[in-house]
Amino acid sequence: MSDTILFHRKVKVKPIIREGGWLPKGHDGEFMFSGCKRGYCLPVDPNKGTLVPVLNEEEQTYFEKQLGVESGGMSPYRKGENFWHKFYVTVNRDGTELNLADVMDNLRWRLLKNHPEIAPSWHERFNSPQFKFALVEEDVEIGERVKLAEMKKKVYKFLAGAEDNRTKMYDLLRVLGRRPAPAATKEWMISELDKYTDDRKMLKELLAVINDPLYEMKLFIEDGMECGTIKKLGRGDYGVVGLDQMFSQAELIEFLSPRGKHQDIYLKIKGQIDQYRKVEV
Repeated sequence: MSDTILFHRKVKVKPIIREGGWLPKGHDGEFMFSGCKRGYCLPVDPNKGTLVPVLNEEEQTYFEKQLGVESGGMSPYRKGENFWHKFYVTVNRDGTELNLADVMDNLRWRLLKNHPEIAPSWHERFNSPQFKFALVEEDVEIGERVKLAEMKKKVYKFLAGAEDNRTKMYDLLRVLGRRPAPAATKEWMISELDKYTDDRKMLKELLAVINDPLYEMKLFIEDGMECGTIKKLGRGDYGVVGLDQMFSQAELIEFLSPRGKHQDIYLKIKGQIDQYRKVEV
């Protein structure tokens, strides 16, 4: 029976660090201050006013025998002295790891997965503003690490070719919105792009830009802005010098399609960009 109650796998309780907090990224108190801990007890069902049951009858009997608790002592409905009134799970800011083959860790896991401050999985960690930690299955975490490694592999393959090409790095940073100075050194640009590999969200952003089928057109818009032919009118809004019209980025890309009906305007801007490049050189 223990094989259906205890499991030969591990689960990590990982902290959920949200962006946009009042403390800067990397600050000691960004999530929790050093030395701080959170204690979790079995929650109360708000509709029934009783403790949330985390064990069925068979499981309850098993754990009572394993822990030497009298029959019925682990029932969430028991009045008076109750096992759950003294059972807490303490988690520090680094989280913890639970071995589901261990009786006590198994109980801790069952409590946490029923607590409103604990996300049931890493993918669901942002589904509720209440979530402070997330439960991450060992095999799921391994899968995530493999995905991350594959993403990095694709990025490094691109950057390996870019490091010997200053223009390629410069262009990529511009499309990413980094706006490097024209005189930015090769070393500075390499360090800026390397920052994207340290953060999963930034890594996905970089990979999306690298694989974007509209990359060349977005770069064309950047070139147009650099030479003054295209103007940034506001957040996400653009204008073309000589035209009394405002575009979103997507609208401008469609408007300036090299094979579209405004090909003459595209070619005019391209000519101005080419001329600007000659003067710049």
